[in-house]
Amino acid sequence: MLVALATTALTMAVLILVAAFAGENVAGDEAGRFWALLFAAGLGMSGLFLAMLGLVLLGDGARERGRYLVPVATGVATGVIVGALVLDGAGRGSVLAPLLLLLLATPPVREGLTWLLRRSRGGQGR
Repeated sequence: MLVALATTALTMAVLILVAAFAGENVAGDEAGRFWALLFAAGLGMSGLFLAMLGLVLLGDGARERGRYLVPVATGVATGVIVGALVLDGAGRGSVLAPLLLLLLATPPVREGLTWLLRRSRGGQGR
């Protein structure tokens, strides 16, 4: 879960950083650009620390690269959706809704989805 949160924060940081230099709705003047850059820097630092914490907590399991595919994919998807909604000026409810995608990064949900996929593949082969 920490890897997914880290990826979400890093993706949002990149989106806001790009929007601070290219977008008109983020950086109306120099003060807006400063706050956007400060927010992007905070998200980037949070993402790096979350990633380091996640790797430390995984311990020996951190070497298994297959463990990162689903958390990184859900983190990127969530970061893009939430970042775009934040930049568009969406309300609180619509920004919080895509964060439910992060549930896909939790081990019980991943194991349940894996079980469903295996079951559906086994049923087709018979």
